[in-house]
Amino acid sequence: MTNSHKPFRTWTALATLSAAAVISAAACSSSDSLTCGTGTSQSGKQCIVAAATGGSGGAGGSGGGSTTGGSGPDAGTVGPTFAGITSAAPASDIAVQVTWAPATDTVTPAANMVYNVYVASTAGDENYGKPTMVSPAGGTSVLVGGLQPDTDYFFVVRALDTIGVEDTNTVEIKGTPTLDKTAPTFAGATSAKTVADNSVEISWDAASDDLTDAAGIAYTITWSDSAKTAPDGTLGILTAPGVTSAVVSNLPNPKTKYFFTVRARDAAGNTDDNSVAVSGTTGKDETAPVFGGCTAVANPGATTATVTWDSAKDDTTTPDKITYNVYAFEKGVDSDTLFGNPAGTFTGGTSGVVDGLKPKTGYYFVCRAQDASGNEDQNLFFRTVTTLIDSAPPTFTGLAGAVAGSTTVTLNWAAASDDQSKPEEIVYLVYESETDGDVLTQKTPVATSEPGATSIQITDLKSASQYYFLVRARDKALNEDDNKQATPVQTLVSFAYDVQPILSTYCAKAGCHVAGNPPQGLIMSAGFAYTYLVGQTSVEAPWLKRIDPTATDAITLKGSDPTPAQPIDTTCSGKAPGCVPWNTNEPVHKSYLIRKLLGVGDTTVDGHAAPLGVSPVMPPEGSGNSRPPPDARDLIERWNQEGAQNN
Repeated sequence: MTNSHKPFRTWTALATLSAAAVISAAACSSSDSLTCGTGTSQSGKQCIVAAATGGSGGAGGSGGGSTTGGSGPDAGTVGPTFAGITSAAPASDIAVQVTWAPATDTVTPAANMVYNVYVASTAGDENYGKPTMVSPAGGTSVLVGGLQPDTDYFFVVRALDTIGVEDTNTVEIKGTPTLDKTAPTFAGATSAKTVADNSVEISWDAASDDLTDAAGIAYTITWSDSAKTAPDGTLGILTAPGVTSAVVSNLPNPKTKYFFTVRARDAAGNTDDNSVAVSGTTGKDETAPVFGGCTAVANPGATTATVTWDSAKDDTTTPDKITYNVYAFEKGVDSDTLFGNPAGTFTGGTSGVVDGLKPKTGYYFVCRAQDASGNEDQNLFFRTVTTLIDSAPPTFTGLAGAVAGSTTVTLNWAAASDDQSKPEEIVYLVYESETDGDVLTQKTPVATSEPGATSIQITDLKSASQYYFLVRARDKALNEDDNKQATPVQTLVSFAYDVQPILSTYCAKAGCHVAGNPPQGLIMSAGFAYTYLVGQTSVEAPWLKRIDPTATDAITLKGSDPTPAQPIDTTCSGKAPGCVPWNTNEPVHKSYLIRKLLGVGDTTVDGHAAPLGVSPVMPPEGSGNSRPPPDARDLIERWNQEGAQNN
């Protein structure tokens, strides 16, 4: 077989169709090393089926028929019925897309059928004892890569069923890898028709192409709710090659008009750009969800029970929109049971608490799923439970205290008592509001404690904000006390969320307190401000800290205070504006930044006076500067009073 086979190189660069697989071909053997498989024998340059009495009848013949000595485990076994290869089109200058229609078989469904692809460099030289590649199960197309550019190759495809019987067709098509940059000629979609409540079938006439025949052309279908946006809409399906119709399923809504655009795509991936849009309407949704009913009933109370289920599936309604109706009966359930109003209705989720039940009563619970169109499944699976006789709520004094962080609050309380539930069985429900009084009307708790807990942390709160919390105890029978001990809690000011944004806006500006040569070496940009401020000595007033974390409140200096190192100046004569003499009994702050923000400026402390010419206000007004508004200044002062935390 001199020069009849060339090594196939691994090829991975092509984009593939959904029905195709990229498979690198192994090198073909020369005639000197030809190996023929079971049921074949060497005849010159090729392997042939030995003593064939059935199978394909030559080029164009279908596979099938019985074989004697053919491939497969048993002589006389009927093989797949298969018409062979339909297209071999260039996918690139080193690859060819090989396409076929599905085979049929008495033992193997189409989804499990695989196909042996044989490649030769000379017509009729395929080695049927050793396929060049094997397709994925159910595939109808593969890309043969690693070929030589602009070189003719010859392809045969044979179907192989799950018991190892291969059809014997010899349909051969020539394919030549070459660059293809020309898109197919295609007139677009021609019609659309209703198939089901969420499906529409789109049809078209086959496209034509200069290098890919009709059997090798695939199609993309996009859809939208308007003709204008359909060409660039949602991808509905990428078809197998050679088809002229396809069903777009899982459209969002039944009884709704949608618009569809179909575009042709050749083996090389060139796609036409037609913008034809056809409309099709989904049908009426009359299909109920697929649902297995209640899985369990637990936590019975005197008047309540918790029912659980697994999520239902529906052809048009997403799981989060499916409604679950829970029915409660005091007698057994059968096909004659009349279903009236449900005892509880829940949307989404997989559990719900049914209330309004009778104490010490046996119940049969049936769960049914209902889609957005109102279709309810009709299952009769039931779960049973008996409610408790306990109807007295726990004795509980309510919330005892709270410790606030900037975005968290830890609530604590003394354990409740109950006539039938042990302390370790009692859980606590936390209700929350940002408005006084509203917390008493909340129906849904923001958190539920572990049984027996006496504290809980509430997270994801807003910093520097007012909240109201109410905690109530619930016993094992789900009886809940009704205390009205609502407690106001104010979260702390956050340096990161509250203070730094103010500093970044008013102080960390070009030419001011940013990296480079900032005044007094003070940088207030994010990532630097806290380190440069808290506990650091002021340059302008070195007897003060820029931010003193111990300054939990302002201090008031009076003329009777101990004599300082320097004489007391009761008039601030000759001092910079903003000096506050001691004998005024006005409060001053230990943190120098707070004085500057509030405009108190360079007051005397311990007899010291700030140097002349130092601005009493930060930032100095004028020249495009503006002071933070009063509420922002108060926020920074409050942060200092709360301990100047790096929070």
